[in-house]
Amino acid sequence: MTARSLLFGWAQDLVALLREAVDAVGVPVVGVISEGQTSIRQVIAEALPGVSYQLCQFHFLRETAHPIFEADRHAKKELKNQVRGIRRIERAVEERDDPEATIVLAYCAAVRSAITDDSRAPLAASGLKLRQRLEKVADSLARVQQKWGFAPALTRLCQMIARALERTVSLWPDVEYAYRFVHTVVRRVNGVQDPMQRYREKAGTLAEAFDHFLKVTRSYRRGLFHTYVVPDLPRAGRLGSPAVRCQPWHYRDPARVSHAARRWNGGPPKRAGARRHSPETIASV
Repeated sequence: MTARSLLFGWAQDLVALLREAVDAVGVPVVGVISEGQTSIRQVIAEALPGVSYQLCQFHFLRETAHPIFEADRHAKKELKNQVRGIRRIERAVEERDDPEATIVLAYCAAVRSAITDDSRAPLAASGLKLRQRLEKVADSLARVQQKWGFAPALTRLCQMIARALERTVSLWPDVEYAYRFVHTVVRRVNGVQDPMQRYREKAGTLAEAFDHFLKVTRSYRRGLFHTYVVPDLPRAGRLGSPAVRCQPWHYRDPARVSHAARRWNGGPPKRAGARRHSPETIASV
């Protein structure tokens, strides 16, 4: 391939460099994938007219869900601040080796593990996940109390978790509601826009995040489905491929986007088993 340092990213310079790279490869280019940067879109349209241009689905999801992910991260930060006293509870029993101390340290380790378990945007809501894990710890502590009663250290731990969940309870409904649409759009982009417009006000503090989501979707939508038409054209670039592969299979099933592809790309997608274009090139920009 051809690589060159450019002082400025002018469109004409990038067009010339891309054409030089295509000539150097010496085989037809049947598809291109990149993020949705406007300047890159313009360069691809000028340098490779008529070539299927797939916009990275990972970048699309990350950009559309960014305000929602940030709201979840803020809620997680507030929840973590409420359970900072975990170390004091551990210090109170760490010199002991009796069964009660072992149980206390095990529960503290579970809380600490939940606090430090960060997830990757855009699909994983790490704040919601932390809340769910702390709720499970609290339920387990409640069962222990019901059967055997509490040691003082477990009482403090239980009170701390209950207080943390109570003080942050108002932060979660809007995030939880908004993330339902994020997970839906992974399966079916076309069918989620009207509901998001219709139920915008129910998102509460994240109503503007819905507007952002719809704006970005309108910008990306025509480039999202070439992957289901051109054999071997990936859904996402190298940065997003692990995130796409980590999705449950039913999120990635091409059949679930066939209606959207038919509506936005002017025709039904070809079967996944179509003949491969082995001598041709898929370019990633």
